[in-house]
Amino acid sequence: MTAAWSTRLLRRVAWRRQVGKWRLLRSTGTYRLDATRGLLWTTASGQRPIRLVMSRAGRVRYDPDARFAPGALVVRVGEVMALLREPPARGRARVVVLPSQLNAAENPIDFDPRTYALAEYLDDHTGGPHGQLACDLGLAQFLLDNAAHRLDPGRGINHLRDSSGLQSHNGYLVNASAGGRLEPARVSILAALDVPVAGVDPGLTHLPAAAAHTVGLVYASAVPMGAAYGNAGPRAEHVAKALLTAQYAAAIWTAALSRSPVDLFLMPLGGGVFGNNWERIARAAASEAASAALQIRANGMRLHVLAWEGNPREVQFWRRIAAGE
Repeated sequence: MTAAWSTRLLRRVAWRRQVGKWRLLRSTGTYRLDATRGLLWTTASGQRPIRLVMSRAGRVRYDPDARFAPGALVVRVGEVMALLREPPARGRARVVVLPSQLNAAENPIDFDPRTYALAEYLDDHTGGPHGQLACDLGLAQFLLDNAAHRLDPGRGINHLRDSSGLQSHNGYLVNASAGGRLEPARVSILAALDVPVAGVDPGLTHLPAAAAHTVGLVYASAVPMGAAYGNAGPRAEHVAKALLTAQYAAAIWTAALSRSPVDLFLMPLGGGVFGNNWERIARAAASEAASAALQIRANGMRLHVLAWEGNPREVQFWRRIAAGE
């Protein structure tokens, strides 16, 4: 995946809004998109725009027996807002894979795009919304304004737009049990590089001074499992494994576009209410880490996983995975 190919994918997006405003916690700001070059100017970015990148994974394969080599994965115990505000190591870039929907936003499946506002993120205490709130709020608002949804499915960001036979409802992959085949090479992923860390404090009460560094954010998703979503049974399980592997693969290739060696922080995708077990998530990440080993070494990339400090079982699990289990 090259920068030129990423630009071509971005130009295919029918952006719903290219200029907009945000308001949160008694603060306001703006954003402006240069759709031709994939650059986003915001109040926080000043003269250095955010670079939008859209990638595809290419050919990937989920390997249920994949393992990380000992030392190939570093476990970071903590919380995403603190991680984003912490300065990266000298001479290295930090890129974080943020759980999101397949429209790059963080919205419930039944949301009404006419009334759903950035302030809703303050009430969602999960990693995806917290990551978006910690960084550039102009970027977060831009993604909400341009997320594909049921009232305007033909426009906006939809990572499944080119996948035949699969449905995205407000950014959620649904009805995988009914048929349709996931083609990883046709699933896209959006990322933003050179993003100011200029958002909300971890207490969610105010906007502190912007950090001196920038970060990269990759907006990745997973299949919500269960009959309520039409995602139950062997066919849905197969799609879920393929999507996880494709999303982690695209994240690695996207991070490699950074101008510096990268510390790539993987967040577990699709756990919790989405119902993907940790074992599946870990094997998907390890599948791609193995197949992209040459790319990782060439870039000087280091892989990390962010294990939430509030769940000791999760921390213990990822430490076992990092040890090669």
